[in-house]
Amino acid sequence: MSALRRVALLQYDWPLQSQTVNLARTLAHAGVAVDLYLRDCAPTLIDAEALASTPGIAVHDVSARGRLARLLERFERRFGGLAARAAAAAPGASAHDLYIGIEKRGLVWAGTVSERTGVPFVYYSLELYDLEHAEFRRVPGARRLRALEKRHHPRASATIVQDEARGAWLFRSNGLAAGPQIILPVSVDGPAVTATRRCLRERFNLPPERPILLYLGRFDEARGCLRLAELARGAAGERFAFVFHGYPGPTSAERLREASGGRAFVSTDLVPPERLPELVSSADIGLAFYRTDSANDELTAFSSEKVALYCQAGLPFIARDNASYRALVSEFGCARLVSGPEDVPRAAEAILGDRDALRRNAWRAFEARFRHGAHTAALLEGLAAAAGRRPAS
Repeated sequence: MSALRRVALLQYDWPLQSQTVNLARTLAHAGVAVDLYLRDCAPTLIDAEALASTPGIAVHDVSARGRLARLLERFERRFGGLAARAAAAAPGASAHDLYIGIEKRGLVWAGTVSERTGVPFVYYSLELYDLEHAEFRRVPGARRLRALEKRHHPRASATIVQDEARGAWLFRSNGLAAGPQIILPVSVDGPAVTATRRCLRERFNLPPERPILLYLGRFDEARGCLRLAELARGAAGERFAFVFHGYPGPTSAERLREASGGRAFVSTDLVPPERLPELVSSADIGLAFYRTDSANDELTAFSSEKVALYCQAGLPFIARDNASYRALVSEFGCARLVSGPEDVPRAAEAILGDRDALRRNAWRAFEARFRHGAHTAALLEGLAAAAGRRPAS
């Protein structure tokens, strides 16, 4: 197993998120030179320029320039899966020990370049999207992209996944029996947050005796958002403050307000990633609800950034009762599981009756599973081993 010297991260048509940032910084802090290639990645609150200022990380934006070039690339992506120009913009053979392709198009990009250079590559899977997924199947070129994923995944020297259950599903979905896996749960930067903040109480003028139930993330009726908001209409809305902080998806902020009869507190003023722990720590209980119609949303206990943030803040949370969350709760006891949103008030009362113990359990889960750096040794060992394997022909 040889030591890594230089690694290229390839991310294509996927927003820059904390997973990429944490991976790049982990490698750089371990003394590995990192080249992050971004192509047509939608802007987010993450500052790519700030990431580029980290010693050891070079960010290369190789997006198509000019209106005509972007239109041609969009057409190629739709019908070919990967624009030829993207492959041409990638690193050469002698520059890197390993490529890491982030999400599907990143995998295809890394695999395509590897065919030319012979450099091994790793697939970093973030989402379990197949053609049964309601949203993915509407993506232009989804069928072709899935075919390319199945073509390149078998050639990967290793696969990064958030937990064993997601890894097993991904391999089955791509027609693979098994392969080297690197387990890397979603993590958040910084230490455990032990001080209770007041930003949500001050923003919405909430008294200290009224517990805050925080829903963090995308507003989506399929995740149970409207049913949660409807709880605020009744007695639960008098006992608890239902706060929704996130961004409109299929469901708008106005629909949440209407469903709650105007009693839910809805915030779409997103804060920079470094301020999220402060916001989360000003709540009393977290809500972690996802869709129930796909493995990608069911298997989220170790792939959800909101769960990681809740645990960092020592915030007990409520989630749907399924195998993924049962695994987390059986190990750490940091949440209460329910069959649906209608059971949230009862679960919240149970948490408040034992909140100090649950807070300690959440911090324990954070240190063991969700703290950035908790898995560095295993990650570096797995990547070094992958760099020593030649891509399958």
